[in-house]
Amino acid sequence: MENYAQKLAKNIKKLREINNMTIKELSQKTGINSCFLIKIGQSKAKRIFLAYIETFCKYFNVGIDELFE
Repeated sequence: MENYAQKLAKNIKKLREINNMTIKELSQKTGINSCFLIKIGQSKAKRIFLAYIETFCKYFNVGIDELFE
C-alpha cells in the first residue's frame, strides 16, 4: 500500500510527463527548489508544506485529492 508521499511522487511525475516537463522546468515555473522536487520524487521529503501542495494544484489545475489518489 502506498503512503501519501509515494502517491504524491507518482502523481507529480505523471503530471510532469503529461506536460512534457523536467524537474528543472517545474522548478522554474513554480518557484519550488529543484532539489526539493527531487526529494519529493524519491519520497524522501520529510515534510511538504501546504503552500507547495497548493502551488502544484494551481499549476497543474488539479484538486488536492488528485495529487494523493
